[in-house]
Amino acid sequence: MEAERRDLWLVIPATVVWGALGILGLLPAMFTPMMFDSPGSTSSIPIIVAALSILCFPLVCLVSIVAAWMAYRECDYYRIKRWIVMPLGSIVVTVAAFIWLNLAQAGLLPG
Repeated sequence: MEAERRDLWLVIPATVVWGALGILGLLPAMFTPMMFDSPGSTSSIPIIVAALSILCFPLVCLVSIVAAWMAYRECDYYRIKRWIVMPLGSIVVTVAAFIWLNLAQAGLLPG
């Protein structure tokens, strides 16, 4: 019973946070095609990586929420923790891609 309560206190806040961020992440995802407006940006790896991670973030949040609840139903505490932190990987990749873009091209889109 105590383990179930502990698991539930992980899953509910993660559902709220990742659900809200996933919904908010739909707006930047809609504007990712604009990242490829300047000439030469389609061949820039940092821009492609950033665009893909921004596009995938809402989906990653949804998968994380569903998988965490499935792991909760199976009472697997360690899988719950792994699924809950999954969207952080997408955030880290996005930040790393923009840092890479800033360092490699002085923050300017190619063109």
